[in-house]
Amino acid sequence: NIEITYFGTPAVAAYNVRQVYKDLILTITIALVTITLLISLVYRNKRTIILLIAPILYGFLFSLAFIYLVKGSISLIAIGLGSIILGVALSYSIHVLSHSFYSADTEKLIKELAYPLTVGSITTIGAFVGLTFTNSALLQDFGIFASTNILGTCIFCLIFLPHFLKKETAESSTIGIRAINKINSY
Repeated sequence: NIEITYFGTPAVAAYNVRQVYKDLILTITIALVTITLLISLVYRNKRTIILLIAPILYGFLFSLAFIYLVKGSISLIAIGLGSIILGVALSYSIHVLSHSFYSADTEKLIKELAYPLTVGSITTIGAFVGLTFTNSALLQDFGIFASTNILGTCIFCLIFLPHFLKKETAESSTIGIRAINKINSY
C-alpha cells in the first residue's frame, strides 16, 4: 500500500498554465459569441458583421506583431484580459459603419470621423499605456497589448474600412438600427 503525492511550485505552475489557457479560450469565445449575436440582431447582413469584426482582428494581429517585434513574448493572462478590449475596439468599427449610413461619400466620411476617432483612440491608448509604468509584469503586458490593439483597430477603421463600405442609407437599415434611431430621437 504505497501512496504517492506530489507538491510544489512546478506542479502548481503546470496546473495554473492549463487553467489560464482554458480560461483564455473561454473568455474570448464568450466575448466573441456575445458580440456577434448582438451585432447580428442589429445588423442582419453577413457582410456588415464581417466589416465590424475585421478591424478587431486587424488590431489583434497588429498588437501581437508589435509585441513580438518589441518584446518577444506576452503573458497569456494579458491576452485573456484582451477580451475586454473587444468591446472597446468594436465601438470604433460600429462608429464608422453607422456614420456611413448618413454620409454622402467616403471622403466626407473620413473627414468627419478622423478627428473624433483619433482623439478618442489617443485618450484610450493613453489610459492603457499608463499600465506600462506599474511594477506588475502582467499589467505591463496588458497595457502594451491593449494600447497597440486599439491603435491597430483605429488605423484599420480610418484607412482600410471606408474602402469596403457600400453606400447604404439609414432608411434601408434593419429593424434594430431603426429602433436605435427612434430611441435616440427621444
